[in-house]
Amino acid sequence: MTTEKLHHIGADLYLPNDFAEYDMPTEYDGLSVSVTIHWDSASAEHRLTKIEIKSRDGNINSGTIGRLRPNKLKRTAIGKHILHKLSPTRYEWWQFKPLPRRNHRRGLNDAELKSLARIYVAARYGDGDAHDR
Repeated sequence: MTTEKLHHIGADLYLPNDFAEYDMPTEYDGLSVSVTIHWDSASAEHRLTKIEIKSRDGNINSGTIGRLRPNKLKRTAIGKHILHKLSPTRYEWWQFKPLPRRNHRRGLNDAELKSLARIYVAARYGDGDAHDR
């Protein structure tokens, strides 16, 4: 991906400006949702531009739609598309990696601080809590 199609979210993590996540499961049995997300640079916010609801049994009603939480859907999709910049031209999907347990009397080293920053940035935008990680 070129950097014009990505935006920086903190540490060395990036998100595509436009992406979609298909067939995300929901807490309702037999219901899945697909979303399309766009980065709006004017408001510095991710926007849901499309939501598609699918049901295995064909039973979608206004009550079901009303219980879906768009912000949770958006955060779940964003969390799956966070990229870690390895070099000026190489990226990989970011995955949570816990910091090793050890005695930190002297504090964290640079690599550990960067890992910690990634955890908090990813939790801010994705579907997670940095304190739970």
